Amino acid sequence: MQPCSIDEAYLDVTPGSHAYEDPGVVARRIQERVDAIGITCSVGVATSKTVAKIASDRNKPHGLTVVYPGEERDFLSPLPVSLMPGIGSIGAGRLERFGVTTLGMLADLDAETAREVLGSHGEDLIKRARGIDERPVRDTRPVKSVSNEMTFGTDAHSVDEVKTAMSALSAKVAGRLRRKGISGRTVTVKVRYGDFTTRTVRCTMPRPTDTREAILDVALQLLDSIWSPGVGIRLLGVGVSGFEERAVQMDLLEADPEDSQHRGRRRLAMSVDEVCERFGDNAIGYGVSFTRDADELPDRADDTENGGT
Repeated sequence: MQPCSIDEAYLDVTPGSHAYEDPGVVARRIQERVDAIGITCSVGVATSKTVAKIASDRNKPHGLTVVYPGEERDFLSPLPVSLMPGIGSIGAGRLERFGVTTLGMLADLDAETAREVLGSHGEDLIKRARGIDERPVRDTRPVKSVSNEMTFGTDAHSVDEVKTAMSALSAKVAGRLRRKGISGRTVTVKVRYGDFTTRTVRCTMPRPTDTREAILDVALQLLDSIWSPGVGIRLLGVGVSGFEERAVQMDLLEADPEDSQHRGRRRLAMSVDEVCERFGDNAIGYGVSFTRDADELPDRADDTENGGT
C-alpha cells in the first residue's frame, strides 16, 4: 500500500503476486468495510497507478470503476487533459492553446511538442495518457508509530469494559509490530471522553517490546493517570513508537526471570500469529478480548510518520 494523501492510497492487489482474488472483488470488499463505519469511498481498479487514480474519481460518490487490461487507452481517450495527475491548470491551459483538450489528443502528441509544452515530464505524460505507467506501488515512508483506536457505540464507563478494550487494542498493535519486524519503547494512550475532550499520555519503557502483555501493562498504568471509573469514554487508543528494527533477542543463558517470561510471551504471541495468518484474524486470540466491545466495535488502525495518532 502506498498512501498519497490523508484519504487516498494505492493498493497493489495483482492476482498471484499480492492477492488471490479478482481485484474487483477486493475493491468491493473495501467499499463494504468503509460503508460499515458510516462513510463512503470511491475505488478505481486498473493495471496502473495513473489509470486507477483517474478511475477512482469517476462516478463519485461511492463509485467503483474497473478498467480491464487492454481498455486503458479507450477509457482515457475522451477525458479532459486536466484529469491527468501531474497536469495542473497551467499545463492544461498550455495544452489547450496547442489544441490538445483530451487525453486521447495528448496520447497522439509528438515527444518534441510535449517537452516544449510540459517540460521534462512531457514524454512521460504522453505514455501515461496511453495507459502506460510502470511505476510500482511502493511505500517508502518510514513508519514512526503503530496504533489502533476504538470508538464505542455508547460511552464506556466500567473498569471491565475499558480494560477489555485496552487488551484488544494492545493485542492488535503488538501483532502488527511483529508482522513488521519492529519493536518499540514508547507506549501512548489516547482517551476521548464523553464530552469529546481528549487526553494523550505516553511513557517510555527501558527496553523495546512487541508483546501484548508488556504494552498492556504500561497502557493500563497510563490509563489510570487520566481516567477514573464511571467517567464516560467515547474513544480509546493505544500506540507504540520509538522503534528498533527488530524485537530484542534475549540471551538464551540469561537467568533473569523477567527475560525468561518475556521470551515465553513472545513464543506464545508468535504461535498466535501463525494461527491467525493461516485461518484468519478471528481464529484465535486472548480470552479477555472476546467480548462485544473489543471484538465487534469498529477500530481504526494507523501507521503514521509522526510520534502519535
